[in-house]
Amino acid sequence: MPQSLSFKERNIIAYLTSMVLVFSTYGWVVSGLVEAGRFEGPDALALLGTCILGLVVATIVVTFVLVIAFNIVLTKFAGDLEDETAYLMDERDRMIELKSLKIAHYLTGTGVALSMLVLAFGGSAFLVFHLVMFSFAGADIIASLVQFRFYRKGV
Repeated sequence: MPQSLSFKERNIIAYLTSMVLVFSTYGWVVSGLVEAGRFEGPDALALLGTCILGLVVATIVVTFVLVIAFNIVLTKFAGDLEDETAYLMDERDRMIELKSLKIAHYLTGTGVALSMLVLAFGGSAFLVFHLVMFSFAGADIIASLVQFRFYRKGV
């Protein structure tokens, strides 16, 4: 199977893997903080902001490292069967990116609107921050899955 993956498909798989790792770790850490009662009191929003900032930084770093490592390992294991043009972005790649970006924008907008609805009906800032954050992340993950599907389908 690794030989049949294009460069762009390998990057999508590495990205999705990094998202699962980072968000699983984030959920584990934050659930421990919630159980310890750290999100109660006057410093709760500052801690929440720190946690989310850490999540953003971790996502960038882990994704960067994992994409590079994933491509090095697969190239060494399976050999690089593609020519240099496989790394360039052509019209098909742009079309796939635009289609998936459109889906991501709709999902993000829906998630943010629902988050504001939760806030309007008395939801906590903790919940709303996480709903907004996960609407962005979920939309990005779904867009990546759509891109992968389009590449496999040959759109």
